[in-house]
Amino acid sequence: MPNYIEKSRHGLYYLRLPSRLAHLNAGKRISLKTHSKRLAISRARSHISAIEQLMRTAMPPKAKDHEEIDFEEAARALAAELDEDNARLDSILRAHPDPDAPEAIGVVSQERLRNVMMHQLSALISEQVRGGYLAPGLTLNGQNQIFHNLVQYAENVSIEITGSRTMDGTISAVSLAKAQKSYRELLYGAYLELCDAARSGAAISPTNMDHTETKPTLVKNEVTHTLLELYGGWKLKHEGMNGETSFSTEQEYERHAFVLTVLSENAPIEDFTKGDFERLHRLTLEVKAYAATGKDRSTLTAQMLVPKKEEYKRITPETASAYSRRLTALHVYAFQEGYTTINPEHIATPNFDKLTADIKRRQPIDETPKKSNSITELQAVFDGWIYRPTKINNNTSVYPYQFWMPLIAAFSAMRIAEIAGLTPGDIVERDGIWCMKVEENEEIGKRVKTLSSKRLVPIHSKLRELGFIEYATSRRKSRSTMLFEGISYNKKNGWGHAASTFFTRVPSQSTPHGGYFYNVGIHMSAHDGRDMHSFRHTMIDELKNCGESENYSEYIVESISGHQKRQKTEADHYGDELSLEKKSEYLERVTYQGLNLGHVSYESFTRFYSANIKRSLARFNKSKEK
Repeated sequence: MPNYIEKSRHGLYYLRLPSRLAHLNAGKRISLKTHSKRLAISRARSHISAIEQLMRTAMPPKAKDHEEIDFEEAARALAAELDEDNARLDSILRAHPDPDAPEAIGVVSQERLRNVMMHQLSALISEQVRGGYLAPGLTLNGQNQIFHNLVQYAENVSIEITGSRTMDGTISAVSLAKAQKSYRELLYGAYLELCDAARSGAAISPTNMDHTETKPTLVKNEVTHTLLELYGGWKLKHEGMNGETSFSTEQEYERHAFVLTVLSENAPIEDFTKGDFERLHRLTLEVKAYAATGKDRSTLTAQMLVPKKEEYKRITPETASAYSRRLTALHVYAFQEGYTTINPEHIATPNFDKLTADIKRRQPIDETPKKSNSITELQAVFDGWIYRPTKINNNTSVYPYQFWMPLIAAFSAMRIAEIAGLTPGDIVERDGIWCMKVEENEEIGKRVKTLSSKRLVPIHSKLRELGFIEYATSRRKSRSTMLFEGISYNKKNGWGHAASTFFTRVPSQSTPHGGYFYNVGIHMSAHDGRDMHSFRHTMIDELKNCGESENYSEYIVESISGHQKRQKTEADHYGDELSLEKKSEYLERVTYQGLNLGHVSYESFTRFYSANIKRSLARFNKSKEK
């Protein structure tokens, strides 16, 4: 309880002013005329506000006295009391999960939601005080009386509330949020009514105010939520249980929820039947490919996502499966929170894996898309202007990362973000084996995709021959933060964004110039699977082909590439990872037979493009200073 409030032996609360203000009331206590601690705090704040305002208008400003009442202390005390009371009420509600239980759904629910009103009342009065305190045309005494009446109004107003309940019997978080909004409107309306009455000179009190038009009635199921609205609550609960989600993953999940909302034509989940859920799961397979890409969200419709009168290319079953999984996650959350009574375990969903297998089975071998690069495609990459400086090119921005990244990707199976996020300190020697550390670094915003992604990757002898260790050592000696310059952190796409753009950009109306892979002729359309990730697929294929057995090869691949194992066994919980010596041995088996890299030289690259590199780095460092 705030130290400026006292309780008499009869249980009545009093306000005692600090010493510097005590003379204003002859050192006497001010009766707060209540036995309620919560009401006493509210009334004390009203008195203190009036006195402080009087001091501000009657006296010149001075340094804040240490004994000055802290308004926030009163708010915190009220919030603490309300939280304690809410915990008690929620325990009662949990003991009566049946919606028809008269005690739980009646008196206790009303008291639980009345506490939300008191939170809003405290916030409203604080807002008025901080905003200038006096309403136009009112005296200090008049304003103080208004606050006093407002407190009494909140204490005595008739409320008819049930509220949507969760599976454990408590009132749902969304119902409480809805109540906050309703109560704020209710209280602010009462505040304005009291102000108007005071200006007109009418004697008005909480007992003769009209409550019928403004009181909220939150009936069960009145609060409705679209799938996109549910996503916000799901995200908070998910991160509270599982930790923070990466920005890119969060964006993907939110986009899925949005598309599902449009597909459902903004229908509230409270109105979904079992058939509606199953129909929406099936409808994900009918979505037009790229229908939502680059579109204005405010204009996107279900008809645009699933056209009725035209032939179109549909999204793959893998993509549809991602939408379906998001729908299931939101359905589970809604069921747990009491927004729907339809059990998600009773919903039938398409077999996306079988549908994918069926499509692939029917495709002719020659028409089956390849994820890996062929030797011819790899040769095209390493015969481009970066690696054969004598070739003509119009690129004015040249950086060392452009030389190293394709090589590292081809000989390590690392992801582009993992390569771009390397620091000089990540290049280390362990037991005589040089390797790259893939781990999180909060200072620079670097994260790993999964726990399996955290690993040591041996540095292939080809990279060592080309001078990669010497390059990393020079960066460490210059005390550089990042291993590669010319790359900036992007909140949405992490460290790999700039490099991905340079290598994989495809010409469009807004960007008429293609990236490096387009210029060398291997990445001619946006979704042809020929990007930086292709190196990872290619390296993994090479690792699989040099394994001693199928299972052993799979374990080697996962250990080097950082893939999360699909099915874990008891053995996976014991020991550490595969030894660096064994990983290095398997990496060295990868030679890309038929690939000619004899002309590739970092020394030739830097010598030929020295002027371009110098100008590019100067521009990059200047842009960082802005």
